[in-house]
Amino acid sequence: MKFFTLTICFFLFNSLFAQKTLDVKLILKYRNNPLCNWDVTIKHGDVMIAKSKSNEKGEVEFKSAKLLSLSIDAYGYKSFQGGDKKWDVKGYIKLDDQGFAVFDFESIVKEVGMPVSMLEAAWGLTINDCGQIAGSTKNEEKSATAVGKTEESKPKEEEEEKYSIQDMQQDMKQGIDNSKAMYENKISNLTSKIDKKTKQRMALDPKSKEYSDISYEIRDLEVEREITKIKLEKVNIQIAKGYKPFIKSEKEPFEAREEVFDVEQKALKKQQKEGYFYGTSDLIENTSSKQKEELKPAKEKPEREKIEKNSELKQDEITDEVVERKFYTSSELAEMSVFNLKKYKMECNALKVKTELNLKTKSSLYTPKEIEQYKANLVDIENQIVLIENELKKRSDAKE
Repeated sequence: MKFFTLTICFFLFNSLFAQKTLDVKLILKYRNNPLCNWDVTIKHGDVMIAKSKSNEKGEVEFKSAKLLSLSIDAYGYKSFQGGDKKWDVKGYIKLDDQGFAVFDFESIVKEVGMPVSMLEAAWGLTINDCGQIAGSTKNEEKSATAVGKTEESKPKEEEEEKYSIQDMQQDMKQGIDNSKAMYENKISNLTSKIDKKTKQRMALDPKSKEYSDISYEIRDLEVEREITKIKLEKVNIQIAKGYKPFIKSEKEPFEAREEVFDVEQKALKKQQKEGYFYGTSDLIENTSSKQKEELKPAKEKPEREKIEKNSELKQDEITDEVVERKFYTSSELAEMSVFNLKKYKMECNALKVKTELNLKTKSSLYTPKEIEQYKANLVDIENQIVLIENELKKRSDAKE
């Protein structure tokens, strides 16, 4: 018996919710086409709530379902001529107060990170047994209604069903191996470029604009290499665990590490574009020594005005991005799902890194008041992270 089970491991929404008995109705779709004739089970974690079968419109109803919360998990099973198909959906379906929800599998397919056509075949999302063809990306131009479908399309459909799970797994394995080789080659190439430019820099005047420019290039290559190393590490772990795809919680640490380097890369490019010498807050002068001496008295004021103008721009940036940023109270965080809490924590960590980087690399451009604003907001961000971690710990302790 051929089947494929993939568990989308997100976390169940655990807000305060008194047990209720509701008539639950789901409409299950893929790319706005109904998933019909599926045996569907709804659960809270491992606790089964009810079973039913979807109709030709993708509607499935569960009478008098006893709910612990409005967030439910759903499991689907279908047996047909080509074999058996299964899917799991955890942490995605949120009912309204009347027990109703519409769920389109397209949102999951986009996030899993596997080829779309593979997932469509593995989960049975394009099985045509309810009068409509679910829009497959491989045959998108042929999707319409199955009513009146000609006999010449049947061999094509049968041919697609021959694409076995073993074939899909082999293709995924090959794709991961190709990624590993690509990342290893990229790291090697980046290292060669860094070594070459480092030798070029040794022949330059450390106070020249050329020295600064090549220093920016070298650091940009180094950052790109670090990001690629993280990607390679992720692929190696995936291979070690048997070529299985990562779940969301496993991806987050890698994404957070990449975000740190992304922030630095953007900051370096901005600093170079604004004309600052690499590693300092000094504006680069393009005039000769003699011209500098001649222009020094007249240039003093415009340069000061330029610095003041930059400070004004930074003030706007502080106001937009940091000062007026909304932070949540403990009670507001308690109303968030675990998924949203973790996502928000990543955003706060990224903002913390960016704020610390600005203070470290550009503090000489800010007024004392602006520096204090950055420091105060850094404290607010750190306090927000602590509140998020406390709320996540409460959820974890409650489960135990």
